[in-house]
Amino acid sequence: VAIPHRAVVRLVHDADFVRLGAGERILRLSPLAFDASTLELWGALLTGATLEVHPAGLPTPSELGDFLLEREVTVAWLTAGLFRLVEEFAPDSFAGLRQLLSGGDVVPHDHAARVLRRHPGLVVTNGYGPTENTTFTTTYSVSDPEEVDGPLPIGTPLPGTRVYVLDERGRRVPPGAVGELYAAGEGLALGYLDDEAETARAFGHFSPEVGERLYHTGDVVRIDTRGRLRFLGRRDD
Repeated sequence: VAIPHRAVVRLVHDADFVRLGAGERILRLSPLAFDASTLELWGALLTGATLEVHPAGLPTPSELGDFLLEREVTVAWLTAGLFRLVEEFAPDSFAGLRQLLSGGDVVPHDHAARVLRRHPGLVVTNGYGPTENTTFTTTYSVSDPEEVDGPLPIGTPLPGTRVYVLDERGRRVPPGAVGELYAAGEGLALGYLDDEAETARAFGHFSPEVGERLYHTGDVVRIDTRGRLRFLGRRDD
């Protein structure tokens, strides 16, 4: 996936979903081949934050917890699966964090509620997005465990990103109706390197109501009564 510089800048410059900059210590854990590493690396290097690089290899929950506490990490991104394991087997690992971001799969809402009760002041962010739109397309943040009353929304788009929920004819659906999610804006990839056919299939002008270039995520969503996107599954499930 060919990501332009502007897409990386859009991810971390004036980000409204995470606190970056001097005084923050960001965990560097994701493999370089995983798009979350874009946020970890450039979220530190472009904002003046400190990057805390975890040794190579997948740590156990307790090993990761020890690293977070010893390095005084304040911002960490964990896959939904790893978040689940750490919360279950080493729940005190998050004591020093200010913000915990998770995604890559459905974030377990019961674990999110427990970690918020255990660590007042922590913010948990559900980050949704395909690599083709540079790590995150939408986010939803919560700090009050009482607000976690079911599956977490995937939220609202990042600055510089626009999202559309369309039906099978490419027309917008009203809030509450189910449709497929399309993304547009500064985060879009140029396409797939040396694969024009796949690029044409995934990126293009798919809607008579939307005049800009879109990425077809294949994800089924709806907009709830508070204007937040809710992930329902994959079109091909």
